[in-house]
Amino acid sequence: MPRLRILAGPSMAELKPIQANSGSATDISSEAFEGKVAVYIKNFADTNGEILKSPYFEQEARKDVTWSVQVQGKPQAAIS
Repeated sequence: MPRLRILAGPSMAELKPIQANSGSATDISSEAFEGKVAVYIKNFADTNGEILKSPYFEQEARKDVTWSVQVQGKPQAAIS
């Protein structure tokens, strides 16, 4: 069965798996960016095939939403 792996990090060389639907964001920090990322995927199955439910999708305003990638942060000052 196909699986979706979700990776995040400060650069392509430093990507690490993150958990969808965890309810908590993953910190990302580099010389260029400081922030957090969170991923929600409706009916997402973990590596054991268990469906990870999330209260995120139970809100009426999100009944037709199937995924969400949320990024919050700020660019860091330019390095001279």
